[in-house]
Amino acid sequence: MKRFINFALLLGIVAGFFALPSCSTEDELDAITLSATDSAEANSKMRPLKGNFELYHQVVSGLGTPIQEIRIQGFGQLSHLGKTSFINESILVITPTPPFISTGTSVITAANGDQVFTSFRSVHTPQPDRSTYVVITHTITGGTGRFSDASGGFTAVTYAIPGVVPGILTITGEIAY
Repeated sequence: MKRFINFALLLGIVAGFFALPSCSTEDELDAITLSATDSAEANSKMRPLKGNFELYHQVVSGLGTPIQEIRIQGFGQLSHLGKTSFINESILVITPTPPFISTGTSVITAANGDQVFTSFRSVHTPQPDRSTYVVITHTITGGTGRFSDASGGFTAVTYAIPGVVPGILTITGEIAY
């Protein structure tokens, strides 16, 4: 009987020995999983996006009155991207009665070369002084590098003034990456 008790005790100790590391491993796996989840949540949190740019625009082609293909390049500073440049490609429809609408896509290139992609819609409202007040609403659709899963949106505002180059563009919005 004493031998049976010793054997049972030894078996219990051995079983406990194997059970303890597995509990520790599960706890470690839980901690790693929580850490990865926390990192994903931190990466997807919305961050403020603000910046100012100099603009240069070019009518690429008149696709037929009243439709124009427009390319706009900008150079400036943007929060979370640093020294930044962008290229907008859009189609502007000039209707008999303003405001005029354009839609298009944009590629924004950060200081390190990573890119943010957007689609946008803009409303062009002519002013009495011959300038045009333009409000552009961008939806972030992704990107490259650290912005590969980027989302969010921003509004860009400018006054297009004939003969004044460069134009000035102000951006405010949010980005998650």
